[in-house]
Amino acid sequence: MYRATRWGGNAVMGDSIMATMDTYDQQVWAVGKGPSATTVIASPKVSAFTGSILIEGYVTDTSPGTEEYARTTRFPNGVPAVSDESQSEWMLYVYKQFECPTTASGVEVVIEVLDSNNNYYEVGRTTSDLTGFYKLAFTPESSRRIHSRS
Repeated sequence: MYRATRWGGNAVMGDSIMATMDTYDQQVWAVGKGPSATTVIASPKVSAFTGSILIEGYVTDTSPGTEEYARTTRFPNGVPAVSDESQSEWMLYVYKQFECPTTASGVEVVIEVLDSNNNYYEVGRTTSDLTGFYKLAFTPESSRRIHSRS
């Protein structure tokens, strides 16, 4: 991901962050695992016909670099979070304008509900797409509060 030279020195690491000079774009990059955000919208969009509830939302990367103008214009709903296996090619696409990787995949989203006795129940799993969007329809057993995690 980074083009180095002998005179540019080696990457340094501290607090699980790697910092290095990239001669491809003449910038110093800090790389590490960053934060993400998950939005959840529970909607009776399909309940009139099936009794189901549609859970949908986005899973996005909220690292500081995603707030730069170059990213916010390309990804108006936020930079989508992708699977660990897709990270290298995806970061080249997001930050260095390489082609969008055709094999990239989103992250798994687990939908759970919380009943009145504070018991969690998993109602389904789905995977976000390359826009960060996910959705899952399920039929509730009773009145429960909805939670999701990714």
